[in-house]
Amino acid sequence: MVERIRYFVANDFDGVPALFRDRGRAGDPQMLFRGIEDLQLTYTIGPAPAGSASAGNGPAACGTKWVYGLCDQSVPNEAAQAPDWINDSYDTAKRYTGHPANIRSVEINLVSRSPQRSPDKAGDPVPTIANRPGHAADQFGRSIFKLTEQTPNLLARAVLMPDVGG
Repeated sequence: MVERIRYFVANDFDGVPALFRDRGRAGDPQMLFRGIEDLQLTYTIGPAPAGSASAGNGPAACGTKWVYGLCDQSVPNEAAQAPDWINDSYDTAKRYTGHPANIRSVEINLVSRSPQRSPDKAGDPVPTIANRPGHAADQFGRSIFKLTEQTPNLLARAVLMPDVGG
């Protein structure tokens, strides 16, 4: 059974941006945190080592070519074939594609915004994060929170569950 969970940013009842979560098919979003103005995710695919015969192709834009989500053009190829975790070598071309099985880390970026305008009318600019452009300062204070989480056990090619007999 798979549970669908969707996170998104929208304005709440007072017009303050907030982070919401929508679970399942009910379409009944829950407000998690007020003052969250932006949520951006990027996905890093492990590039092939130098001199590899299986260099593969990452997204072709935005500085590094192995991070999806840095610009609008960097969308993973949905037709990319997953690596065979038993039979493919560590350096096969299938391990250097935009397939979700090749994700090496996920970067989560949150921009929080004060719910009220600053009394001195000096605010912070909206920063450029991932594929969302920034814009000039307005009258709201902002903070950026960034977390990079690496995916574990990516070189495992054996069954991870031990045989318990039986």
